[in-house]
This record gives sequence, C-alpha cells and structure tokens, in this order.
Amino acid sequence: MTLNKYLKGKTLSPITLLLIEKLKLFWENDEEFIVGVLVDLESDYERQQVIDFIDNGENVNYESIILLSLELCQQRENKR
Repeated sequence: MTLNKYLKGKTLSPITLLLIEKLKLFWENDEEFIVGVLVDLESDYERQQVIDFIDNGENVNYESIILLSLELCQQRENKR
C-alpha cells in the first residue's frame, strides 16, 4: 500500500506529520516501511515515543524502528 493511499481521508496530527517526515529521512523511498510503522501506532503518545527514539539516535535503524512500533502495539493489545 502506498503512503498516499493509506493517508487518504485521514486527519493527521502534527505529531503524525513529524513522524512521517522523520521516517522519510531514513527511508524516503520505502513507503511500505512507513505505512507499516504508522499502522502499528494508534495514538500520538505512541508516535511520540518513536520520534523520541529516533531523536535519541542510539541504534536507530530499520529493524529497531519496526521492533519498537510492534512492541508498542503489543503492549497496547495486552492492556485490552
């Protein structure tokens, strides 16, 4: 799924827009990666956690961002 198709009709918060821009800095041409991260994150709080992780700059790579987004999703699901 393309990023534009995923975002179509959605109202995007400033935090969501910031996260998209930060993800594009790493992998601009990998829209599936960006959509995959966004799908896992349900709230601005979760999105901000990923932004903070990226800004921290330690071990930031494709795999670690995906693992973090999956972990946040799993934590949320376990609370339900």
